[in-house]
Amino acid sequence: MTDIYMLRKLEQIKAIADPLRLKILHVLSEKSMTTKQVAEHLGENVNKLYHHVETLESVGLIKLTHTKPNRGTLEKYYKAVAKHFTLSPVLFEVRLDTDEAKSSTTELTFSSALQSTLSELKESLAKKLIKPANSHPFFQRLHIRTSKEKAAKLQQEFEAWIADCEKANQKNGEQLYGITATFYPIAESKKSD
Repeated sequence: MTDIYMLRKLEQIKAIADPLRLKILHVLSEKSMTTKQVAEHLGENVNKLYHHVETLESVGLIKLTHTKPNRGTLEKYYKAVAKHFTLSPVLFEVRLDTDEAKSSTTELTFSSALQSTLSELKESLAKKLIKPANSHPFFQRLHIRTSKEKAAKLQQEFEAWIADCEKANQKNGEQLYGITATFYPIAESKKSD
């Protein structure tokens, strides 16, 4: 189970818009349970919960972890796919052919990419894939002041490096790595004297 799961589909939002499903999801984020156990925990009728559990499973928010035979029936144990859930800004994109909508879409795209990166970093830290003494993770944020010509050359070199990274991608590689990169001009605020 991951620590944070980003909701990217409207069906997922609709599924948890129901208060009872949200309660079920919360209970199943703690441990694997059968629908009957969840019903007992919540003080609800078990027959009322079957449809809700089925809906949460169909949109990928819970999954079947294991089954266990019990008195001629097969008990199904479910668990939430994460402890915490967050909304992807991509869900709120509006695609219109206006300059304002295009600007908004670009902003949402950047926001979604950065939010996904942050979620992945938090999960990697929680699973101790990133450790302070580990030399593999690299993080750098800086500002540079340079000419437009030099910036264009740096961007070309940056894009070439990204292409090299893409060439290193192997389906059977032993570890998945993430890269989030952006190179952009900054609007400077005028300082008052």
